[in-house]
Amino acid sequence: MLAQTGVADRATWLAIAPYIDYGDVYLRRGDRGMLVTILQTALTSAGFSPGQADGIFGSRTFNAVTAFQRANRITADGIAGPRTWALLKPYLSGELMTYVVRRGDTLSSIARRFNTTVEELLRLNPREDPDLIFVGETLLIPVSKG
Repeated sequence: MLAQTGVADRATWLAIAPYIDYGDVYLRRGDRGMLVTILQTALTSAGFSPGQADGIFGSRTFNAVTAFQRANRITADGIAGPRTWALLKPYLSGELMTYVVRRGDTLSSIARRFNTTVEELLRLNPREDPDLIFVGETLLIPVSKG
């Protein structure tokens, strides 16, 4: 719960981030402000950390955006526009997180650890061989609401 301060501070912006309509928001290198901080926070949640969420769209944020775009098979132009925001939205709302596979992990053990199912993991992380995961691979994990 947010403290009532009467100020739209960083905590307030991050709390309302999932409810903002990003349809007309385009962020690019050189931009600054709270929307850049929100972008940086979402990228970090998605596993594409631009470093500290400082509200400055510099080279690290640009690189994180382009890596995220490439990973999601959209135009990797480094501009956070509507398609990029739409793909980041689940990370803003806390619906998804990332997990890096460790030695000894199986989809079953990961599903148990995060209170989900193997089927849901496969839906979020499609693959030809459902029995094959790799150490160091980054998986999308649904965040348990319970």
